[in-house]
Formats: sequence, C-alpha cells, structure tokens
Amino acid sequence: MFYTADNCRILQFSSLVEGAALEKHVIKRIALDSEHSCQVQCYLENTCVSYNFGKRTLGEEICELNNSTYTEHPHDLKTTSDFIYRGTEVECFFNTVRIPDLIFTVAQVV
Repeated sequence: MFYTADNCRILQFSSLVEGAALEKHVIKRIALDSEHSCQVQCYLENTCVSYNFGKRTLGEEICELNNSTYTEHPHDLKTTSDFIYRGTEVECFFNTVRIPDLIFTVAQVV
C-alpha cells in the first residue's frame, strides 16, 4: 500500500513589485479588501502561482489570480498604477516512501 498526497501546496511569495500587474494570465478576479486575502485566495486556487492586487477605476480593490509568473513571461508584466504584483518562489511535490509496515511521505522543496 502506498500513500499519495495529491494536494501539496507550499507557496513562498516573492517581494512585491509596485506599480505593476501581470497581464494575459489572469484566471480569476475577486473583489477583496486586503492583499493578505488575495494571498489566501491564490493559495486556495490550485493553478494560481502569482497575483495582482490593486484598485480599479471606481476605487474598488481587486485581486487578480494568475496562472503564470513574471519570470515565465517577463514581457507581460506591465506598468499599472495603484497595483502590485507578487509571484511565488517555492513549489512542493511529494515522494512516497515505502518501508515494510511503515509508509510515510516526504515533502521536498525545490
């Protein structure tokens, strides 16, 4: 018997980039009142690896979850006043290890 953990999700958010937003990779837009809430939403969305957070025209704060990062698409990071961009630096995957009568999972950070 092997144990597999399919939902390993460890994200380390990088330093913010002020006055910028990643375009062409938004998978979800949510009206939120804090950047911290945006981070939480990114963590909960399995395909989210970065986010934009800021104010839209009417002053409403918005969180945009992205399925890509600035390092993957540097030309898609655009100057956008009243916004910040944050990517992720760490991913996690699981290796399943079997020892007779003892099964455990080792998380590796890459």
